[in-house]
Amino acid sequence: MAIAFLSADGKSFEPIGSFVGKVNEPVKLLIQRSPAPASQEEIAVVPQEYNGTTMFLEAMEDSIQVMDRGGAKIGYIHIWSYAGDQYQEKLEETLLFGELKNADALVLDLRDGWGGAWPNYLNIFGEGLRVTSVRRDGDRRTTASTWDKPVVLLVNERSRSGKEILAYGFQTLKLGPVVGSKTAGAVVAGTAFILEDGSLLYLAVSDVYLDEGKRLEGVGVVPDIEVPFTVDYAQGADPQKERALVVASQLVQQPAKTS
Repeated sequence: MAIAFLSADGKSFEPIGSFVGKVNEPVKLLIQRSPAPASQEEIAVVPQEYNGTTMFLEAMEDSIQVMDRGGAKIGYIHIWSYAGDQYQEKLEETLLFGELKNADALVLDLRDGWGGAWPNYLNIFGEGLRVTSVRRDGDRRTTASTWDKPVVLLVNERSRSGKEILAYGFQTLKLGPVVGSKTAGAVVAGTAFILEDGSLLYLAVSDVYLDEGKRLEGVGVVPDIEVPFTVDYAQGADPQKERALVVASQLVQQPAKTS
């Protein structure tokens, strides 16, 4: 849900500063849910301290859904960070053996968060083998090595770095439609340096080119289906996600391609 934060404990709201030193203590927030001032209300939240190495993985797990759209079961998962192989491993586990195994199509959400993805992460959506085992009692089980059902990629202006490389590869390899808004165009590789005063300097250290000449820095990736999300108060709606779900359901209904 998109809402406006007006104040915290009677002071101007700051995304981080309003919660510093208040772990496990209630903080009163004044919010506004729509352009109408009458939609203002005060709510109380209790800040929690999260482990930076696990919180993105936990958020990824919490995002998993299977939704019915037009009679099709559409799987959905949001990858907030690709700063580590554990996120790709979780995706592959979920698609091949977990909650999304029996979905008819997938919406892969790469909006917001951190990049860090590698191009080979797209291999999960390529051609692979299916192995069927038949036990002595006749029990028959088939496992796949890749996701060979329809997939839709969801990006926005805060999809950056390695996520943009995946979006570019997704289009180039024709793995499925890309939905959302143009990506950030922030692809050059960087390294973090901790300074003596404890502050952090994130410095670009190398340029990045794709296919030996394609440079996404400052350019970004334009989706196949552009769906802007510029409304300040969406009141719980997510037009980009909803459009991606519709597109995925339409792909399921399309007749299978024949060679």
